[in-house]
Amino acid sequence: MEQKEMETKEMKSKEITLHVNMNTKELFSFMMYHTYSSLYGLGGLAISIISFILLLMGYGKGDDSKLIILIIAALLFTVINPIILLVKAKGQKTSNPVYQNEMLYVLSDQGITVHAGNAQETVQWNKIQKWKKTKVVHMLYTTKINAILIPTASIKGQELEVEDCLKAHVRGK
Repeated sequence: MEQKEMETKEMKSKEITLHVNMNTKELFSFMMYHTYSSLYGLGGLAISIISFILLLMGYGKGDDSKLIILIIAALLFTVINPIILLVKAKGQKTSNPVYQNEMLYVLSDQGITVHAGNAQETVQWNKIQKWKKTKVVHMLYTTKINAILIPTASIKGQELEVEDCLKAHVRGK
């Protein structure tokens, strides 16, 4: 049997257990990635940058309404929206009971089993549409807007095993 086949069989029989404490930083990272990786987010960012350039070029001088509109447009997607996302992340962290306590994630051949309080749910690998990651969180999208978040801090010491497991089971990277 080839080395790669042996490694795949060995990995498939192994469960990976992660202790997850979700914090605002991870929720914010997900929201920022999700917002600014979409056409809406990139378009808004372009509008803000163009508005900022127009301000630097002096467009709007002498016309207070144009100046105010340009300032708001320049700040909207570069300052205001990230602040709104941070406030939403803080609100989600404090209001969602799932994020109040440690969760347990078990990655196995069947999928990812999430234990939160007395509840438990297994999401099969074929339900994961894509896998994206930032420096602070891995995002396993189950729909276009919903994802299982795995904080990088929860993976410490198991980075290779988790990445190998996700590469083996998740189609879209």
